[in-house]
Amino acid sequence: MAVPVRQLLLDVPDFVGRADALDEVAQLLDGSAAVAVVVGGPGIGKSSLVTHAARLASSTFPDGQLYLNLAATSDEPRDPALMLALGALSIAGSAIPHGLHERSALYRSLLADRRMLVVLDDAGHADQVRPLLPGADGCAALITSRTLLTELPGARHIDLDVLSPAEAREMFTGIVGRRRVEQEPAEADANLACRGNLPLAIRIAGAKLTGRPAWSLRVLRERIEDETTPTR
Repeated sequence: MAVPVRQLLLDVPDFVGRADALDEVAQLLDGSAAVAVVVGGPGIGKSSLVTHAARLASSTFPDGQLYLNLAATSDEPRDPALMLALGALSIAGSAIPHGLHERSALYRSLLADRRMLVVLDDAGHADQVRPLLPGADGCAALITSRTLLTELPGARHIDLDVLSPAEAREMFTGIVGRRRVEQEPAEADANLACRGNLPLAIRIAGAKLTGRPAWSLRVLRERIEDETTPTR
């Protein structure tokens, strides 16, 4: 009996909101051979959303979850031939074919009788993704990308926007603590506005505050404003 594969990243502890996007992903994963692409700009929380959604859906895919970081936005995007997760499926050494098409065909065959979720993080284009998609009805793929992957037949795209003001405040409060936010509510809102309600920017700001307990929220805002003000 094959051992289930559990490769998902840890869920972020400060995940908030995204109810509509999570519902849409959940509905897609209930379908057969589903492919969902979460699209959005840098720092908007695509990977966090997909990780959270994949964990919520883990019981739907009892044979496991594969995670592959395609690193499309890095200096060295990864070759799908090297990313094919055959080792995780108990294929190694000389049993792994040399060519991309042969590896992809074996990969799909290995998934044919399994219910697995494949998470493809930071995809750049359809050619990077296509060999990694499962073909079995019981499997599904969740993809993150900064661009639409319109060349993937049947893929559903979910556009991710910044957090709502209420979600941004909830996330910020969860990181820095309710007492600090309640002491300076206007400064909390100003700090969030400076960061455009972007999850990554909020997380970075929160980390600065938790590492400097003597800082007020006003100090943080003033420092950010100094960093973003152009010099003459």
